[in-house]
Amino acid sequence: PRNTAAPPRALGAIAPGAILGDRSGQLRAAVAALDAHPDVTVTRCSPVYEAEAHTLDGTPQPAYLNAVVTASTSLDPEALLDVLLAIEQEAGRTRAHRWASRTLDLDLVLYADLHLDTARLSVPHPRLAERRFVLQPLADLAPDRVVPRWNETVADLLAACPDRAALRCTDFALRDDEPQDASHGGGSHGGGSHGGGSHGGGDEEPRRNRSEG
Repeated sequence: PRNTAAPPRALGAIAPGAILGDRSGQLRAAVAALDAHPDVTVTRCSPVYEAEAHTLDGTPQPAYLNAVVTASTSLDPEALLDVLLAIEQEAGRTRAHRWASRTLDLDLVLYADLHLDTARLSVPHPRLAERRFVLQPLADLAPDRVVPRWNETVADLLAACPDRAALRCTDFALRDDEPQDASHGGGSHGGGSHGGGSHGGGDEEPRRNRSEG
């Protein structure tokens, strides 16, 4: 008889970020597009944080909006990366150079308990422990989750994160059915500077955890 069982699903963590144009609109549209994919279901959304962009040469850039969403998927990590890249491209994402301002970033931060390094993708993101603007929203969702590359919890990585620049928690919700948690709204956290291209793998070259990273 034909096997009609559903394919196994994995839980991934994706970090959307936006710096150009309608930042909140870009994030909401990206989450909606991800959830609309037949092989992906967005399960939870973190609060949205704002941080000043960190650039290589000090060139002023608008403040960045950052968040983390968790998603259940039957796609393997590289197929999920392709979905994220397609959503970025649809949003008008271009890659001028590393850390250039972008309309949208979608970084694959975690994929189940996998520790993977290939030519295209590194999971967990190799610089996750240095990025408070990702660790803080991730900790809002899963503080006790053990991160494979370091074998430490998200909360422990956040406590030890060297990035001390301020993060401002906004009152913006990524989905209408998931309002901002009042305990976070309007607050601020130490740490969170980053660059227009410091999401995902952090490199513009072949290996990247999403669109580029």
